[in-house]
Order: sequence, then C-alpha cells, then structure tokens
Amino acid sequence: MKYLIPVLAFILLHGCTSSANKENGEELFKTVMHIHDEAMAQMGEIQLLKKQLSDYSAKVLDGEVEAGQEVFKTIGQLQSKLEQADDMMMDWMHNFDTKWNEKAEQEGIAYLKQEEKRIREVKKAMDESIAAAQQFLQDSNQDHE
Repeated sequence: MKYLIPVLAFILLHGCTSSANKENGEELFKTVMHIHDEAMAQMGEIQLLKKQLSDYSAKVLDGEVEAGQEVFKTIGQLQSKLEQADDMMMDWMHNFDTKWNEKAEQEGIAYLKQEEKRIREVKKAMDESIAAAQQFLQDSNQDHE
C-alpha cells in the first residue's frame, strides 16, 4: 500500500507529460504547416516573375527597351534565385514525413523542430528572390517610362 501512491503519482505524471508532448507536437505541426501554406501562396508569384523577367529580356533583345548587356546577367541571376526557391519548396514538400506523429514522441518533436527550421529557410529564400525580382522590374520600368 505504501508503494501504491508513488506508483499512481508516477503514472499520472507520465500520462500528463505524454499528453503535453503530443499537444506540443500538434502545435509544432500547425506552425510548420502555417509557414508552408504562406510559402505555397507565393508559388504563383514566382512563376509570374519568371515570366515577366523573360518578357523583359525579350524586349531588350528586340530593341524595344534600351539596356546594357549586364541586364542579361542580372536577369539570369534573378531567374536562377526564383528557380532555386521554387526547387527548395518542392524538395521540402517531397521530403516532409507526414507520418511524423508515428515516431516516438521526442523524436517526432525533434523532427518537427528541424522541419520548422527548414521551411523557414525555404520561405526566406522565396521572400528574398521575389523581392529582388520585383525591385529589378520596378526599377527597369521606371528607367524606361
């Protein structure tokens, strides 16, 4: 009988910790998916900017817009950054383990923390490449108005 109370206390505490870890895992998963959803919403913008950069390049080639040869290098770099961001997103989605919750609790939480870091890097690459392309196109349009 004197061991019953400590054993029950251990079981209750372990159960509470287990439940808290599960909730923590679910919250982490929601955070990861929220960042993913924000990044996915930018995929169309990436495609649009790649097309706008190609169109601008064609206008320079056709002589519709005056620009030096360095503009082609800049456009190529911007398109490459947009493509890299797109590829990072595709790779992240392809490699994300949707069965993270079948792992041991601590392993699942560690996995989600790692994935949160990775998807934040993807989002940052997308944000930066989009901003750079938009700035270039805006500056180019102002130069030729």
